Amino acid sequence: RGIPVTKAFQQSVYSFKNFIDAIRNYGKFSANYSLSTQLPMTAFTVSINGFFALLIPAGILLVGGLADVKFLADFMFYIIFTPVCAVMMNRIMTVSQDWMLASYALEGIEEILNEKPLAESSNPQKPKSHSIEFEGVYFDYEKSDNDEHILNDINLRINENDSVALVGPSGGGKTTIASLIPRFWDVDEGSIKVGEVDVRDISTRELMENISFVFQNTTLFKDSIYNNVAIGRKGASREDVLKALSLAQCDDIIDELPDGIDTVIGTEGTYLSGGQQQRIALARAILKDAPIIILDEATALADPENEYMIQKAISEITKDKTVIMIAHRLSTVKNVDKIYVIDKGRVVEEGNHDSLVEADGFYSRMWDEFNQSIQWKVKSEVA
Repeated sequence: RGIPVTKAFQQSVYSFKNFIDAIRNYGKFSANYSLSTQLPMTAFTVSINGFFALLIPAGILLVGGLADVKFLADFMFYIIFTPVCAVMMNRIMTVSQDWMLASYALEGIEEILNEKPLAESSNPQKPKSHSIEFEGVYFDYEKSDNDEHILNDINLRINENDSVALVGPSGGGKTTIASLIPRFWDVDEGSIKVGEVDVRDISTRELMENISFVFQNTTLFKDSIYNNVAIGRKGASREDVLKALSLAQCDDIIDELPDGIDTVIGTEGTYLSGGQQQRIALARAILKDAPIIILDEATALADPENEYMIQKAISEITKDKTVIMIAHRLSTVKNVDKIYVIDKGRVVEEGNHDSLVEADGFYSRMWDEFNQSIQWKVKSEVA
């Protein structure tokens, strides 16, 4: 969780340092916790082993002939057997829990170790512009011999400073297409070019400097609002962060927080709604000021009020940029320069809103269904 954000905003070293610090802090916490449980654990051990003290009077009764030998033998057996079983069961449960945690951790480590790093070009080139082009792109998350892929023969072009929308049914491949541009994965066949240069021939640092990615499932780290936004651009001043938050329509959020932009998210009951988190993420992208903006369902989790604020922030972030928008709410993409309709990993239609509606095809049906859903909501409210 958070790896795409870390990669998109070039925070690998910074995040690794935080990760190491978190491990050290956890070690200190574990040590302090162990010390705090010494007294209760001692009391528990004494209470369990205290049964052995009953062996003394039992022995006296046995020697004095004052008790039945068979009864005392059974009594002594249970006195010894009970704590031994308790200790044994406790160890079994502890080992079982540790084994499950270790197995889960090993699976994660093995998955990371088996992941092949993306190859870096030995002769990296710089993009000549901020256009984007897909040429005969095929892609699968897991390699197989099937003819069908997640993406099949994707061809599309986005001119510099143009805005393009990817629409279509869920699971059609829209987010996958967008994720291939910053090289979260490499294509199996074909090529993706930024500024007429294949992304595989651009250094990772150079590529990431040219792209801002606002994800559908926003990741905000358990840190202050300031630090969550400041990762957008290294060396950004406090004034720069405040300006970005203002442009992202976050003033009302900051005013409500106990410590303003220094409030740590997730502490003392400070939690943000999905729409508020998305506005913070947009502030991060505004601060980065990259020439290429990718918006993956930026309004998906927003209520009407937050959606309005997010749309205002989007209009600010997309000025004079190359923009790719992924959207289910077709009303948000009516005014883009071009729309690509993606279904089952293929481009099935392309054009602007008016031409696609007139074509009476896949997009036209989606538009009719969208309008019907709006009318249904209005009727329900009136009723």
